[in-house]
Amino acid sequence: MTPGRIRASGARRLAIAALLLAAGFTATARAEDPAYITIATAAPDGAYHRLGLDTCRMINRRCAGRGLRCVVEPTNGTGDNLLHIAAGHVDLAFAQLDGVVRDQPDAILVSERGRCTTHADGDAPGDDRVLTGTEEALFILRRAEAGDRASPADLAGLLQMPGTLVSLGPAGSGTRNLAEALLAYLGIDLPAGREVALPADLQLPALCRQDVDIIFRMLAPARAALLLNAPRDSCRLQLIPVPADDPPGAPPLTRAVGVERRVITLSDLPEGDMTVMTVTAPMVVLASPGLCAAGGGKLPPLLRNALLAAIKPDPLPETTLPAATPAGCAAGP
Repeated sequence: MTPGRIRASGARRLAIAALLLAAGFTATARAEDPAYITIATAAPDGAYHRLGLDTCRMINRRCAGRGLRCVVEPTNGTGDNLLHIAAGHVDLAFAQLDGVVRDQPDAILVSERGRCTTHADGDAPGDDRVLTGTEEALFILRRAEAGDRASPADLAGLLQMPGTLVSLGPAGSGTRNLAEALLAYLGIDLPAGREVALPADLQLPALCRQDVDIIFRMLAPARAALLLNAPRDSCRLQLIPVPADDPPGAPPLTRAVGVERRVITLSDLPEGDMTVMTVTAPMVVLASPGLCAAGGGKLPPLLRNALLAAIKPDPLPETTLPAATPAGCAAGP
């Protein structure tokens, strides 16, 4: 049986176990045949994937041998994750808020208190809000073949140069969504044949091989700094900043929900600290209808608190991971 089929069947077992617990029964999952909770993330080198790994690590450490396993599913990002959640293939997924609102506005979001809600419902009264994270920013990279790689570069001019080949990110990904929003803001239509379709993990190798000239990547700032520091024999990288001023007659850059320009500082580079203007968009957590229904409209406390601990640098009150119990590790409400 393939891992994907194991995860899909595990998600069904999880929902069944949670429904039994909700009805007052005791789950008796065996350690050798555990229920699985699956989290759809994004590219393996991205922040979404790391958040999924951190969440699963906390759950698995507390539920070792207690009938529940948490696993992550690498994907192409927001578009893939919306499809996986809608089809019931995964239990949780990370996605950009603007992509959710545009493509699946009725998708179930997780609040900071573990409540299942939607964007249309808005924040609950009091201190409960939709759980968001903004660890990644849109970084635009090219080869720094000459000169100071920290010097400003004209994004619009580079994109309009004849023969420039560009990778905007995988189809359906949050990277591509923001890249397209940025091109619309700049009033740039890439001519036919100028875009190169690449999965996220092949963008940097293609850039260094000179198969493309510019790539758009969603990265955590620390990851971007690491790439700039990494020794590469023939591929020094240069960051291209997002324009700080609106071009004349440009449509609003904030056409996508929550998108904003932000200055980010990258530290510990050979040239010293570097500041660059980027574009960011908030991340939200999607939950499957089955998982929410099993918990009476809420996530199990163990799962909610693991998500909070992984996503929020300063956890809210009452987010301490509870002691693992057989019932808690069966993901009951």
